[in-house]
Amino acid sequence: MSFKGIDVSAWQGRPDWKKVKESGIEFAILRAGYGKNHVDGSFHYNAKACNEIGLPIGVYWFSYALNVDEAKREADYVCNAIEDYKIEYPVCFDYEYDSINNAKKNGVIPDYALIQAMAEAFLKRVEERGYYAMNYSNLDFLNHGFEKLTSRFDTWLAQWSSKPSRECGIWQYSDKGSIPGIAGNVDLNIAYKDYPAIIAGKTKEEKPKKKTIKELAEEVIAGKWGNGEDRKARLTAAGYNYNSVQKKVNELLAAKEQKVEYYTVRFGDTLSAIAKKYGTTYQKIAADNGIKNPNKIYIGQKLKIVK
Repeated sequence: MSFKGIDVSAWQGRPDWKKVKESGIEFAILRAGYGKNHVDGSFHYNAKACNEIGLPIGVYWFSYALNVDEAKREADYVCNAIEDYKIEYPVCFDYEYDSINNAKKNGVIPDYALIQAMAEAFLKRVEERGYYAMNYSNLDFLNHGFEKLTSRFDTWLAQWSSKPSRECGIWQYSDKGSIPGIAGNVDLNIAYKDYPAIIAGKTKEEKPKKKTIKELAEEVIAGKWGNGEDRKARLTAAGYNYNSVQKKVNELLAAKEQKVEYYTVRFGDTLSAIAKKYGTTYQKIAADNGIKNPNKIYIGQKLKIVK
């Protein structure tokens, strides 16, 4: 599954979006603005025109943030700018080398830890406002910090090559595109997910993913699900198997009651002798410590003794 798209800003002027769509373009990512609430000069024209002809759009905000608080404010700027339009593709954080150069001119030398923190703050704020968040990045940024965000947010990868070298939600593969209805070059993209379908099923009150039995059991022990029949009714209503949860609760409680000691192996020790000393069996010590051959222990080895 893939979809052909472009991304544009005021640099492309005012495209003839009807011709763009007729050429086979299936989505567009529009620059909503940049920095401290500077809305792109063509954004409202582009968003309105695309909505009118049914061409799905997403947006990006070019960041000039100097710190985490400014990144959060940029997220609010973009969400405020797009609130009157139908957004069917992600809202993207765009931080590039020009962003770094601007920071240096303002007395800030951003390292990759700061850049990652700003990206995360922006993207989480976008999600709080009810939109699907995505991080725009090149390979350099991914290799120096943005990689840590990929498990949490989709990546819009800028890599002008014959194919992407890594997994991504959207791939920006060229800045030399020629599309009817647009004067001059334009960035070309491929989306590997059906974002309109994904986003159509996503609401601000989206139900949380189901928890694991262990997570639920820990919550039960902490008193978050009530007691007795009330607990059973609440867990069942939430779609969980009460008996499975209760079984795990009992296992966790039993494990907490176990007494655990540690023994450091000395010269001349055997597992059997150590087991006898603690009133247990060498088989149990081996099992508790992942020892496959009970005859092979070594001096200095720290053994867990579970009674």
